[in-house]
Amino acid sequence: TPMESVHNQQIDGVLLARHGKLVLEEYFHGQHRDKPHDTRSASKSMTATLVGAAMYAGAPLKLSTPVYQVMNGGVFPASLDPLKREMTLEHLLSMSSGYYCNDSDLKAPGREDTMWEQDKEPNFYQYALRLPMAFHPGDTAIYCSTNPNLALGVLQQATGESPLYLFDRLVAGPLKMRNYGWGTDPAGNAYGGGGAMFRPREFMKFGQLMLNGGTWNGKRILSREFVARASSPLVKIGTRPYGLGWWIYDLPYRNRKVRAFAALGNGGQNVFVVPDLDLVVAVYASNYGDRVLFQIQDDLVPNQILPAVR
Repeated sequence: TPMESVHNQQIDGVLLARHGKLVLEEYFHGQHRDKPHDTRSASKSMTATLVGAAMYAGAPLKLSTPVYQVMNGGVFPASLDPLKREMTLEHLLSMSSGYYCNDSDLKAPGREDTMWEQDKEPNFYQYALRLPMAFHPGDTAIYCSTNPNLALGVLQQATGESPLYLFDRLVAGPLKMRNYGWGTDPAGNAYGGGGAMFRPREFMKFGQLMLNGGTWNGKRILSREFVARASSPLVKIGTRPYGLGWWIYDLPYRNRKVRAFAALGNGGQNVFVVPDLDLVVAVYASNYGDRVLFQIQDDLVPNQILPAVR
């Protein structure tokens, strides 16, 4: 597409994998297969992948694990808000914690930009724990990056190991990811709300891992149960079903609908998994903050790619 306007779609890379094999790989605008790209909020799906991998590897965690019990060394803090006592790891990964936390609400103290702009608390895990509650955990899902970020805090507290090292050992190593970037908060904690950088093929591997039911080259990374729950419609954020870090879609295919789930990030970062078609689609783009980014999930995938699948 000619770059005549900031509203023109700027696709940086498109990759398609069918039956576990890469069948199409194209790059544009100076991008290439060895150049890491910002995944923005699509890395929320990587956060969920890391949590699932750690649980499968034996971390003392379940999706039902109480957040405040873990973060306080195994016991609930005295005089804890009863609503916070009910908050679980699954609530964080499904963004239904109940915190007053909304990335689109300038007044919400848990809003991602508000957290990054303040300088009183450099430890974002501790920042989140002090947020006021707005809902009962599990009742209302609202898009807020503070939730999956705190999930990494729970993981770190439960294992005594930085999520950066856990990811490298449990996910990046087995999937042969050798050149990637994962951001931190001002205190040096791994940030799980977005912005991780991966090379295009490695970005796509997260989708293939999920399509494989949690295995990679015969090695199990995630339990089948975790994959199924992460890719199921557990809550709704706005009108879109959401699982654990993955958005849920019903896409048109010939005369029927096929279920898909996707990692999505600002600018047009997409990994779509379509189990019925044994298909993974990965797209990198640079339409940051512009609604043209939605053309990828609204048009490119359903109207251009799926009709070509036999």
